[in-house]
Amino acid sequence: MKWSNYQLFFLEVAIIASIGLDYAIYAFIQQHGVNFSLFLNTAISNPVALFATIEVIALTLALGVWMFFQARTLEMKNAWAYMALCVFPSPAIAIPIFLAMRERKIAQIKYQPSHQSDYQSGRANPSIA
Repeated sequence: MKWSNYQLFFLEVAIIASIGLDYAIYAFIQQHGVNFSLFLNTAISNPVALFATIEVIALTLALGVWMFFQARTLEMKNAWAYMALCVFPSPAIAIPIFLAMRERKIAQIKYQPSHQSDYQSGRANPSIA
């Protein structure tokens, strides 16, 4: 099955996020070395940093639960891998990869005659949250 523009867009977002995050963590390590406690303290050091940290954690938890149930609903293989990617390296990489693979699975379900009735009946409905 050919990758759609929509699926490729999500993969491009994951690649761009990966490059940006790699640059940021490399710059931090260059300045401070591998210092996890300083990294965490910096993440909550002022109201703006705390806001961004809470935002990422809340979105990761909400989307992680949604991703888990979507993967089960759509019977996607290796759903645990997307959850693991949310922890390491980052939800900014894991979520677009999951969305690309989700769209791929939905396209697969739509165009397989043996599963078309399941998709239309709502058993594998992508709009189920």
